[in-house]
Amino acid sequence: MGNVIVDRPGGADFNQLNAPTDVKAANIWFDYDKRFMRVSNGVEYFYGGRFLGFGGNPLAYVIQNSAICFDGNDIVWVWGDNQYGQLGDGTINNQSSPISIIGGHSFTQIVCYYNALGLKEDGTLWAWGNNINGQLGQDNRDNQSSPVSVLGDHNFIQIASGNYNSYGLKADGSIWSWGANDLGQLGDGTVVNQSSPISVIGGHSFKRIFCGNGHGLALKLDGSAWVWGYNAFGELGQNDITNYSSPVSVLGGHEFIQLFGGINTSFGLKLNGSVWAWGNNSNGQLGQNDTTNYSSPVSVLGDHSFIQISSGGNHCLGLKSNGSIWAWGSNLNGQLGQNNTTNYSSPVSVLGDHSFIKISSGAYNSYGLKVDGALWSWGNNTYGQLGDNTTDSKSSPISVIRNFG
Repeated sequence: MGNVIVDRPGGADFNQLNAPTDVKAANIWFDYDKRFMRVSNGVEYFYGGRFLGFGGNPLAYVIQNSAICFDGNDIVWVWGDNQYGQLGDGTINNQSSPISIIGGHSFTQIVCYYNALGLKEDGTLWAWGNNINGQLGQDNRDNQSSPVSVLGDHNFIQIASGNYNSYGLKADGSIWSWGANDLGQLGDGTVVNQSSPISVIGGHSFKRIFCGNGHGLALKLDGSAWVWGYNAFGELGQNDITNYSSPVSVLGGHEFIQLFGGINTSFGLKLNGSVWAWGNNSNGQLGQNDTTNYSSPVSVLGDHSFIQISSGGNHCLGLKSNGSIWAWGSNLNGQLGQNNTTNYSSPVSVLGDHSFIKISSGAYNSYGLKVDGALWSWGNNTYGQLGDNTTDSKSSPISVIRNFG
């Protein structure tokens, strides 16, 4: 679920890459090993660091009822639900406006669900928040309201956080997992929970890890998608509803550049900008103009071309190269940005004359980041997760009270 990576600001800029001047007019996508970007003509621009958004802007991340964003000074800001200490401020008090994580840590990536993970430049991983299934990697089940180091001499390059479980990808392509495993979501061939990292079985070499509510997803260099865990709605793309406790390849011979997992759903973005979806469709989140579940990938309807997707709970967002955001699925809390609470089973454009560069979605809300560092949010705000210093839900975009440029 929500496997957006938050990278700290900085890194290469477009001049160093000799990339197009008008980047938003180009069909650009970013390889998710953060080692190159590619434009529509197929040219690849390589460099040693990470690409961190247009002009070095930060990325925002939100999952469930909390939000995290880096600012231009590498400071991590958090707000929203904090009942398990997942904001990392040493308390369990909710926050309706951004505050900073305690401890003076410098992270390069952060992901969160009811718990949060923070990756440092040296590959060490830190965790905080809910630990009911051992997802903090401490060999115990005690919640933590400030960052603690995950046990073991591990060195990760990318991380993901699901519903009570955690994942780390190493440079050799191996994935390590820990936390809840009742559905086989740790991919170790068992259904036994683990409170410290264990290796996903199969001898696979992956380039990117993602996760859904109860399933894991990973991309290989050839663009193939591999999945494991819960499959009651067909979210593993196997044309069945059988759980799998070790990785299996999604059917259909698809080549994806990005994956995302929602609540019992999966999404894949292709190089041509098309989005494919499978699994639970009770709210129209598969974009098929119906509410029928699909156990193998189907293309989201409409002649759309997206450069990024994000799936939270039962809705999906797609970002186009012109900066517009499109949304579909559940709209119970206004998370589709339509000034209403009506579900949509095919993509609709988020209201307002906005131009965004990055998107992220939570369980019941949505976020868009602009080139100037302004973050906009809409949807459920019960815990203050929209960051506007209120707890009033919004059905169209409003600005978070802090700028992250």
